[in-house]
Amino acid sequence: MDELVDGTTGVKAVKRALDVLSCFSMELPELSLLEICAQTGLPKATVHRILATLARADFVVQDPSTSIYRLGHKLMVMGAIARSQINYLDKAETVFQVLVLDIDETIAVASLDGDHHICTLVVEPERSVRVTTTVGVRRPCYFGAAGLVLLAYQPDSVLDEILPADKLEAFTVWSITDPANYRRRLTSVREHGYAIEKGEAFPDVTALAAPIFDYQGKVVAAAAIVAPTHRVPDDRIYVLLNKLTEATSRISRELGASQNSPVSVSVSG
Repeated sequence: MDELVDGTTGVKAVKRALDVLSCFSMELPELSLLEICAQTGLPKATVHRILATLARADFVVQDPSTSIYRLGHKLMVMGAIARSQINYLDKAETVFQVLVLDIDETIAVASLDGDHHICTLVVEPERSVRVTTTVGVRRPCYFGAAGLVLLAYQPDSVLDEILPADKLEAFTVWSITDPANYRRRLTSVREHGYAIEKGEAFPDVTALAAPIFDYQGKVVAAAAIVAPTHRVPDDRIYVLLNKLTEATSRISRELGASQNSPVSVSVSG
């Protein structure tokens, strides 16, 4: 990838290449040259040169008939390597598979990624009517119950950097859009050790989320039970929360979280 390293401009060139790669997502797995230019704000000639270099290294592939680009097999290999290094996934999947068999609802796990969070694991029940999502989906960091949990344990300096200062995006009519109100919500989530949201991310969907801690006491992920709201009456909320927090506490302990870490959550109706 010689074109990406050019003396003092090397870092800038690498940054541009990463910007180009970051344009691809689960929602937009295939992009044209002009679409990548629009996302990055870079000139057409610059993007074309970057894509040509990435293609030679198998980081992207161009369809010869449509000229559309998609990610190459080199990134698939790197993604598999990265996944193998995320220890909590191996431990969490088995625990949540058992939990899903018990509660018969979907569990989705997300990790913070800059000003977004990304879905890293989904375990779904076999029932036909269920909430579904996809591994790799990126959403704003404050989206849903998972966002509440992930942000509740961040310092103010991080919140200042990644939260919009004026108004949060409204995903439904019940979404909290005022930053001050949202931060007060985060304080409550941290005090209780879990988050509950009804219809704030998706209409008619309720989500219950709890944190997963690592050996340093840091939140590495948020696990959420997501279900149609009609299947989560008030008397079932705390039954589900107890089961969820028992599972996340177990995973946290397996990751080496101290007994003094906030992994044991007392939930009652």
